[in-house]
Amino acid sequence: MREGIRQLMQSIGILTRESRGLEKPGERPFSGKTFRYPAGTRARVLLTEQDGVQAVLKDYSESGKSFAFFLSPWLVQREIRALRRLDGIDGVPRVLHRTSSRSFLMEYVSARQLHELEGEIDWERLIGRIERLVERIHASGVIHGDLRNANNILVDENGHPVFVDFVAAVFRGYKLNPFSWLLFRLSLRIDRSAVFKLKTRHAPELITPEDRIRYLTAGPLEKVSRWISVRIRSLVQRISP
Repeated sequence: MREGIRQLMQSIGILTRESRGLEKPGERPFSGKTFRYPAGTRARVLLTEQDGVQAVLKDYSESGKSFAFFLSPWLVQREIRALRRLDGIDGVPRVLHRTSSRSFLMEYVSARQLHELEGEIDWERLIGRIERLVERIHASGVIHGDLRNANNILVDENGHPVFVDFVAAVFRGYKLNPFSWLLFRLSLRIDRSAVFKLKTRHAPELITPEDRIRYLTAGPLEKVSRWISVRIRSLVQRISP
């Protein structure tokens, strides 16, 4: 009886070493340079090596205990799904493999955050490239969902944008599922309004009359999305010591 219960719990990812984000037996811990330290809902982001190649580990196992146990496996699954769907698109890191239910390895791309490049950026050229990358990921059936956070847009050594942190992604469903398909169509505005925000701050001369009509007033979906994001963030912070 006990063995049956243990196997059931293991099958759904409860009370196993892997489900808690720990190393599998015999697997060495990853080491390297920490880009971001874990706290609350934040994952550790670590520059490490895999088979002699630089890679980035995103690991929620040291985040808030309740958050790491209940929500982080779902977030890891969502981000891997988004990155795999976008595999082959320049400007999106490739997934290497999932290391546990709460962590995964992805390709390392040498890039810097926007705030590190103040005074060095040709904003007109960069925003044009960001717009094209947004349209490419949308054409592949993925909406990033959090590009308004400038930390999620990096710039590589050749001046091309790199999008990271796809945990808020929205996926295009099949037309046989009208709700999922409609949600995707309505959510396209979220990423495009983030580009409009960049134009407003850094290149207002690029704003067209159509942009002003479309983005100066938040649409119903965007208002609801922001409200839900605030409530979820508040709830997660409460359960994450």
